[in-house]
Amino acid sequence: MPTNPVPDPAARLQAAADHLHKAAAAADAEIQHAYVSDYPRVARAQLAAPLGEYAALMHPGVGGKLAALLVSAAYDARQVGPDPAAVALADAILAGTEQ
Repeated sequence: MPTNPVPDPAARLQAAADHLHKAAAAADAEIQHAYVSDYPRVARAQLAAPLGEYAALMHPGVGGKLAALLVSAAYDARQVGPDPAAVALADAILAGTEQ
């Protein structure tokens, strides 16, 4: 995994939460714009398995909840120390932004 330019775990958690929240909100707006009311069903129908199943599970609502979880983990990291699993998740999300 590439070295993260943000060394503070809480800051990395917050950065990942912000990025994921924006991406989920943009995807949700696109879905609403396309009049897709049943995203999981459409994802499964439009994408071949296993990609369709994964896309259905990781719909924008899940992204928003995951972002909220990362915000909570960032708060906890500042108060009691970082959760290594949460930081690894944040780093994986942030790694996807390095293109």
